[in-house]
Amino acid sequence: MKIMFGTFRYILAVCVVITHVYPMKFQIGIFAVIGFFMISGYVMGHLVSRYRSAGQIQYFYIDRLLRILPQYLLYLLLTQVSLFFIKFWFFSGYFSPDFSLPAFVLNILLIPVNYFFWLPEIEKYLLIPQAWSLGLEEQFYLIFPLIFVSPWFRRISVILSMIVFAIGATEVLAPEIWTYRLLPGVFFIFILGTSLSSYQRNRDKESLSTMSFIYIFTAILFLCMFDRASMEFGHNREILLAILTLFPVLIVLSLMPRRKWDDFIGKASYGIFLNHVLVYNYLQHYELFMQSYERHLVAGTIISTVVAYLSYYLVEIVAEKYRHRIRRNVFSES
Repeated sequence: MKIMFGTFRYILAVCVVITHVYPMKFQIGIFAVIGFFMISGYVMGHLVSRYRSAGQIQYFYIDRLLRILPQYLLYLLLTQVSLFFIKFWFFSGYFSPDFSLPAFVLNILLIPVNYFFWLPEIEKYLLIPQAWSLGLEEQFYLIFPLIFVSPWFRRISVILSMIVFAIGATEVLAPEIWTYRLLPGVFFIFILGTSLSSYQRNRDKESLSTMSFIYIFTAILFLCMFDRASMEFGHNREILLAILTLFPVLIVLSLMPRRKWDDFIGKASYGIFLNHVLVYNYLQHYELFMQSYERHLVAGTIISTVVAYLSYYLVEIVAEKYRHRIRRNVFSES
């Protein structure tokens, strides 16, 4: 896929760092996570289409595991080892000093991390707290190929997801959980990206109407809530604004040719997302760059970026070669 998403992904990852380190009323990290969901939907739409055309959908799941797990398991292990030597201050409520094998296994499985608020075993042993969104994405990967079974299944799934989101956004259901942290409430956001990918490939009316429907729904919901107390429920402001502003950015970037410098910048995005909590715990433990929020944020982001490049070239690049080999073998046969 020759698309220019690298710098965009890096900026979104840094936005997540900013939210976790620098106190702001507007949660820009939540805004960024919604952007990640749309990017994921876009990329998955392309990949699943190609694997289905080749009649080898099982390799799609292998492809995704090779993308998510190598760096995730690396930072999971580094965090666990670090807990034996330093006291964690940053997100301290999630880190138990007492090793728990069952909780560690749940972290490895990743999907349970998405349900940390319902699982006492993992709530106080969340080694990479921000990985809840990866657990959510894994569930999306599992069910996503099913939406190609029938257009009606896709339409109903999108409508039900929008209903869940709307109910959560009005606080009938717990807003943070049902509009942000669980797949039923954000499925339509992934599909927004998927529909863009599908429309660019096929120029089909179905994808265009789905994109338009979701975007108009979001705009209406935003206008109905504007300047009202309901905008403060959960993360309504950040989520709705992210869809309305980042989706046009996604469209523009998807039309731009791929650049090597953009690819290089993007290589650090996943590592930063995974490692920044660990990096900032080390900085706080040793009281480094603590003179101000700004210095702490900038220093930590730079260190996190350097560490991310190290993990990419030591671990991710090996898995990436296997992914590309699988794609060449599968797609060349179709």
